[in-house]
Amino acid sequence: MYYSAHAIFYFKVDDQESFLIQENVYLVKADDDRVAMDLAVSIAIEDQDLNEDGHLELNGKKAQLVFAGI
Repeated sequence: MYYSAHAIFYFKVDDQESFLIQENVYLVKADDDRVAMDLAVSIAIEDQDLNEDGHLELNGKKAQLVFAGI
């Protein structure tokens, strides 16, 4: 069976008052809901960008793209 999982990410910068969010939708094939959820979470964790090498910026500030949840 195929499942659609909506993963929410947010951009984190120093001294921010609001958060810019991003939604990724994953289509996963799994035998049941639990397996689909586990697969979607593992994909989303791999997709986050904690910017350890300093390449990601938002409005000229170093940022991180952090996975918030499904």
